[in-house]
Amino acid sequence: MSRINHRQIEAFRAVMLTGSMTGAADMMHITQPAVSRLIRDLEALAGFTLFERNGPRIQATLEAMELSGEVDRQFSGLQRIERTLEDIRTMQSGAIRIAAMNAPAMAFLPRLIASFMKRHPSTNVWMHTENSRTILEQVSLQHYEFGFGAFRSGYPGVVVEELPDLEAVLALPADHPMAAQETIRLEQLTSQRFVELGRHGLLRHQVDHALAKCNARPVMVMETSLSASICAMVAQSGVMGIIDPFTAYEVKDPRIAIRKLSPSIRYDIAFAHSSARPLGRIARELIDDIRAAVHHLTTDHPLASAQL
Repeated sequence: MSRINHRQIEAFRAVMLTGSMTGAADMMHITQPAVSRLIRDLEALAGFTLFERNGPRIQATLEAMELSGEVDRQFSGLQRIERTLEDIRTMQSGAIRIAAMNAPAMAFLPRLIASFMKRHPSTNVWMHTENSRTILEQVSLQHYEFGFGAFRSGYPGVVVEELPDLEAVLALPADHPMAAQETIRLEQLTSQRFVELGRHGLLRHQVDHALAKCNARPVMVMETSLSASICAMVAQSGVMGIIDPFTAYEVKDPRIAIRKLSPSIRYDIAFAHSSARPLGRIARELIDDIRAAVHHLTTDHPLASAQL
């Protein structure tokens, strides 16, 4: 048994749009008899009349009107597919929305994204700054193509791609006696005036756990949500604090020293994207760029020795 083919449906849609066999023929760039034959074949397969003929004029039947709605929806879908394929081929999908937590968003990401957009001038990158939990929530709802933050696997509807282990570091005054050491033991922080990160962040939990495990008891004088604020306090008030490696790499103030910690404190950073939608080529290329930049920061330019 013969089956309805795409050309027959295309002829039907053209007749509905133009209101005549001749108009459909012009639209399809074929002859009018060819259109008429396609319509007759479609009617034969459907088992009912689609158009009433009255000389040169035709009138769509109720069955044709009902079929037309579904045909239009299918053609719209095909057009979207064609546009998507073209976007993939040309790497010009228009815009990509991402979210990042404060540390990388205030450090290397702006430079990296600027470089990425130079390579893809027709692509806009919209970067929003959020906390890690909000990033996971919004990524699961597909509001962002991907997120970059401090989180681990296990959030519903989200795929997490962890980066290799990074380490938090200590920011302290460059003229402090401990700055002469390459590595600072956690227990040495006891009684030192200390600025902590906000209690809701993953790094704060890891720092608290590490300090408690070593029975280290610094004197907490301030709490802030930003590692950059800790650095400002170190420079101006002589305090110290444990910060993320991205912020540490950006430190240029000679009043601040950056040192390794022992035992080390893991700094979790990962990409997150929706499990319901695969990443497009543009998003994947941007992730690969970020991954390469992180590798560069942590291998070619070791943060802990940057200011030794």
